[in-house]
Amino acid sequence: MIIANAIGDGMILKGHGTLAPQSLSEELLRQRAILLQQEELLAALRARVADFERRFALPSDRVHEAIEDGSLVETEEICDWIIDDESLRAASAARRPPRLE
Repeated sequence: MIIANAIGDGMILKGHGTLAPQSLSEELLRQRAILLQQEELLAALRARVADFERRFALPSDRVHEAIEDGSLVETEEICDWIIDDESLRAASAARRPPRLE
């Protein structure tokens, strides 16, 4: 039995995949709480990234270019933006189902 974990790639329950109904219910509720918490964290990241993009009138995928061409100074705040954007991209990639080739 596979149940999604906090980063979305699943975990396999030990044994033969059988749990008593009460244990399964508790595990599913625990996992649901983790997923809800993850959604809240992702929503907060999305909001912070959107706020940076609005305040600096610059899409996140152009931040490095703007730093290199001198139109944006790499301050602690800009580093926070880069970290938030990269965290959001990594989390989004981890949640996508694998591509079948």
